[in-house]
Amino acid sequence: MRHALLETIHRLPQNEAVKPFVPAIMSLVLHLLRTDNEENGVICVKIVIDLCRHHKAATEQHIASFVDFVIDLYTNAERVMNETFEDSKAPQPTTSSAEPPSQQSIQSIKVLIECPIAVVFVYQQHKPILDDAMKKAMPIALRVRVSLPYNVIN
Repeated sequence: MRHALLETIHRLPQNEAVKPFVPAIMSLVLHLLRTDNEENGVICVKIVIDLCRHHKAATEQHIASFVDFVIDLYTNAERVMNETFEDSKAPQPTTSSAEPPSQQSIQSIKVLIECPIAVVFVYQQHKPILDDAMKKAMPIALRVRVSLPYNVIN
């Protein structure tokens, strides 16, 4: 149900009718990025991009929280990737048709993959308020990029 609602929010036309709801939507997606599963997390990142693109002033107060989420995501990335790729090397027991449990978005490689384009776009839109945060985020992101094995990057 939540997934369907997020998809609907993502597909809303970004016009003046949405503008009064932007702060509430941003608060919601930022909360879900920290607490919900990776499938919903990917949609939340896309919603952040769309809202920032069309409602710059209305999203300004939430941008620092989004960058904090990205910093936390990258801070945990090396551990998450090690766990993910070590788990994938271990023999998997055959189970019934039940789906594997989804990762939380804060621990998701799928969400991590969506974040660089979002950060670049958000930074272009809100550069003056993000200069200090980006100085903190860049070394963390570069450390993660450098620590990735070649076969994961390419």
